[in-house]
Amino acid sequence: MSASREKKQRKTERSVDGLTVSPEKKKSPKNNDRMYGIFGIIVAVVLVISLGTAIFQNVVGSGKFAAVTVGDEKIYAHEVNYYYVNTYLSFINSYGDYISYMGIDTSASLDSQQCAFDSSITWHEYFRQSAVSTLRETKMFVGEAAAAGVTLSEENRTRLEEDIESLKQSVADSEMTYETYLSAYYGDKMTPDEYMRIAEENYLADQYGTEVYNTPEYTEDEITAYYDENTNNFDLVDYKYFFFSSVPDSENPTDVDIAAAKSEAQSLSAMMAGAVSDETSFDTQAIQYADEDSKEKYEDPDYSLITEATYSSLSASSTDLADWLFSSDRVIGDCGVVETDSGYYVLFLKDRYRNDYRTRNVRHILVNFELDEDASEATDEQKAAALEEAEQILEDWKSGEATEDSFAELANEFSDDAGSNTNGGLYEDVYKGQMVENFENWLFDASRQPGDTGIVESPHGYHIMYYVSEGPAYWTVQVETALRNEDYNTYTETAYEKYPLKEH
Repeated sequence: MSASREKKQRKTERSVDGLTVSPEKKKSPKNNDRMYGIFGIIVAVVLVISLGTAIFQNVVGSGKFAAVTVGDEKIYAHEVNYYYVNTYLSFINSYGDYISYMGIDTSASLDSQQCAFDSSITWHEYFRQSAVSTLRETKMFVGEAAAAGVTLSEENRTRLEEDIESLKQSVADSEMTYETYLSAYYGDKMTPDEYMRIAEENYLADQYGTEVYNTPEYTEDEITAYYDENTNNFDLVDYKYFFFSSVPDSENPTDVDIAAAKSEAQSLSAMMAGAVSDETSFDTQAIQYADEDSKEKYEDPDYSLITEATYSSLSASSTDLADWLFSSDRVIGDCGVVETDSGYYVLFLKDRYRNDYRTRNVRHILVNFELDEDASEATDEQKAAALEEAEQILEDWKSGEATEDSFAELANEFSDDAGSNTNGGLYEDVYKGQMVENFENWLFDASRQPGDTGIVESPHGYHIMYYVSEGPAYWTVQVETALRNEDYNTYTETAYEKYPLKEH
C-alpha cells in the first residue's frame, strides 16, 4: 500500500473512531442549542467499543406505540433512541476526560446519576430532553425543506453514503453484523432502511438549517446601524481597579461592626477617587492605599490593569461595575466608585474600543500525532514521524502545481481535521483567540502575505499552513453573526409553531 493510501486509511479510521480533534477552539456556525444528528453516523460505533452500558440501560423502551408526535407525524422508540444515543455521544466526545468530574459514570445507568446542570433531574432525563428537542428541530427543518422544494444535495448524499459504509466497516471489525448492531442499540424496528431514512433526514435538516442561516445578506449600513444600537455587546474596555473591602475583620461581627466597616470602605474609596486625575495618579494612590503586603505588587502599574473586558463578562459578576464602565456618558480617563455587596471598587477607565483588526482566511492540513493507546501526549518518535509526513506533503505540493486549489485537494485527501477536511482545509474570518497559540501566531504574523506556507506544531499534531488573505474587520463579523442569529432564531420560533411536540 502506498504512503498516501496508508495515510488516507488512517484518516478514515480515526474519524470513525471519533478521535479526530479540531485544531481550533470550538466554533459553532449557529448560536443555538441544537446538537446535529449528522455526527451520529461517524461516532455511533464508539458504543461498540466502550460506552454501551449507560445507553443500553436508558434508551426508550417499547416500539409498539408512538413515543413522540411532532406535528402530525408519529415517531417510534427506535427513532427517539437514535437521537438519544447521538446526543449522549456528542456530549461524551465534547467533554472527553472531564465527564467523570461532571458525575457521569459510563459503566452505570444514567437514570441513577444526578445531572450536574440541573439537580432536579438525572443525566438520563437530561439526555432524553435534549434528544427530543433535537428530534423536533430536525423534523421542523425537514418539513420546511420539503415545503421549499429543497432536497439533499449530491455532495451531502455522497457524504451520507460514505459515512454509512464507514459505520458498516467499523461494526464488522467489531465482529458484529450491521443488522444486529442496529437492533441492539436502537430497537427491533431499526432496520438498515430505517437507519438510512433517519440519517438522511439529519443530513437534510443540517443542510437546510445552514441555508436558512447563511441566506440573509446585510449591507454596511445595516451592520453599522446594529453596532450603534448595541455597542455594549461588541466594545471592549481596558480599566484599572482598586478594591476596598467592607467586610469586617472579626469572625462574628455585630451590626455596629458591619456598619463601621462599610462606612470606612466608602470613605476611603471616595478619598482615593477624588485624588485621581490621570492614570499615573491612580497608580500612585493604589500604592498609597495598598496594605504593606501588597504595596510591592502595585508598584507594577499593570498589576491593577484589566484589558479587553466585555460587558457580558463584567456583568456576570457585577452589573453595576459593567454599567459604570460601559456607560454612554463615560469618557476615557474617568475615575469613579462602584459599590458591591462586599465593598467598593475605585475604577479608572483607560480605554474603550472595538475589534477593528482584520480577520484572516487560511487553509491548513493537520497531521495528527499517532498516539499510543490511552496516551495523552506524543513521544519524540511520534512527533518526528508526524513532522516527516507533514514535510513530505508540503514538498509534494511545492513540486506540483503549488496553487491554492491544489493545496485544497491535498487537505481533503490527507488532513486529520474533521472540521475542515471536506472543504479544502479552509477556515474563513478567523479571529484572535479562536485557534491554538502557534496556529494563531503564524496566521496573524504582521509579515504574512497571501500564498505563504509553513508548518507549525500544536498539541494535536503538525499543521501545514497556507495563508489565503485578510478578511473583514472582526467587529463586523461579530455584528453580522449577531444579526444572523437573531434572524435564524426568529425563523425557527415561527416555524416551530407548525410542528407542536407531544410526548407519550
